[in-house]
Amino acid sequence: MPALNVERRETDVPIIGAGGAGCFAALKAASLGTRVIVLNKVPWLGGNTMIARAGCSAAMGTTDPRDSAEIHCHDTTRGGDFMGNQKLIRAVCRKNVEATLDLMDWGAAFRKGQDGALDLG
Repeated sequence: MPALNVERRETDVPIIGAGGAGCFAALKAASLGTRVIVLNKVPWLGGNTMIARAGCSAAMGTTDPRDSAEIHCHDTTRGGDFMGNQKLIRAVCRKNVEATLDLMDWGAAFRKGQDGALDLG
């Protein structure tokens, strides 16, 4: 069996996955002055980011002003057949709007409707 080619790197923050969430985490961590390394199994962005095709799922209230993080949390929990970690789902849904606004400020190209508002599906 051939020997593995091993390369050693030191980092403060290892991030597994280079989809939207991984890249976002890397940018946030690097902005705090940490050494970041991103590991991905494929040489291009992957994960749900590519499947969503620039879609967005956040309680932005652009489609329905009654939209909220709590409704998003309920929908996500129910959609996962109550198998997800509800504490984690709640945290993600509450921080999702802030993260989406950050991504928009950084120039992320989300799909938008004819009125220019985010297409939240």
